[in-house]
Amino acid sequence: MRHKLVMVVLAVTIPAGVLVATQTMASAGRSHGSTVNATGSVACTTAVGTIRLNPGWKTNSNTLPAPSKVIFNITFGNCAATHPGNVTTRSFSGHLKGSVNFPSNDCTSNFGGAVALTGSPVPIAWSKAARIGPVIPAPTNVALTTVTGSFTAGVGIKFVFTNRTITGSFSTKTLSGELDSALDACSPNNGIHNIPVTSGKITQP
Repeated sequence: MRHKLVMVVLAVTIPAGVLVATQTMASAGRSHGSTVNATGSVACTTAVGTIRLNPGWKTNSNTLPAPSKVIFNITFGNCAATHPGNVTTRSFSGHLKGSVNFPSNDCTSNFGGAVALTGSPVPIAWSKAARIGPVIPAPTNVALTTVTGSFTAGVGIKFVFTNRTITGSFSTKTLSGELDSALDACSPNNGIHNIPVTSGKITQP
């Protein structure tokens, strides 16, 4: 009976040691994939993606203007963090994805200057190429409360936001940005539902 008891204890003890090692490795894996706020400041020199409009924007429409949900899906490239700061990689990208609400779907209003917006802050998620040691920087959440839209014939559409408050990574400073499209303005009847972004940037003071 005594021999059987020893064998049972040994059988339990060996898997327990393996379990501890497994838990330690799993904990290390979670740490590697976690996020912390980046410090310093950031700048990105390219932007590509789409801005989706729902409902679409029109000009000279016979219908009354309606509030419009604007959905951003933009990748900022050639990003770099300035020092002093805790980001240890030289080049990375960021993905702006989220929505805000314009008070109108009228092109004349939305491309006529500053427009006050409503909605939650829009996050920029930083790519896995961005590192603080082994850790990925936390997203930067941008309060897009005001955007200035403009249209120039033969050039295209431009959206600019200036000194917007941010939280998360790089939040000791405000954030400014620009999104450009070669789209040739609005259609009087069908309107536009997607604005392709072909260039842009984000910067901090």
